[in-house]
Amino acid sequence: MPELVMAEPHRILILEDDGFIGWHLADELEAAGFAVAGPFISTSEAMAYLAQEIPAAAIVDVMLRDGACDAVGDLLESRGIPFLVHSATNPRDPGGSLEAAPWFGKPRKTAHLIEALEAMLPDADAPTSPRP
Repeated sequence: MPELVMAEPHRILILEDDGFIGWHLADELEAAGFAVAGPFISTSEAMAYLAQEIPAAAIVDVMLRDGACDAVGDLLESRGIPFLVHSATNPRDPGGSLEAAPWFGKPRKTAHLIEALEAMLPDADAPTSPRP
């Protein structure tokens, strides 16, 4: 009988400069079956990660330690990586990549973010083709 190979969990990039919120999100996402990159507390850290890796999706806070994360949003958008904004700052600046992303104000239950991520991504638990 062929062995089924399970798909790798989707890796979610977290950009959050508040340590408590970032680590809480990471724990909750991992408990829900996602892999996590971060949490990154600055735009520069996130851009360095994105120069090497491609996450399945991202959760982005608008303001990080080194300022607004518009450049990260632009890069994610240009690569076709879905993301949502989780922030107390309104990202609705006209013309920015963050403007069109789903926005979740803080505080927000992580379950709402997970539900939104799941809607953005293909099924992570579906087995891939059987191995011979």
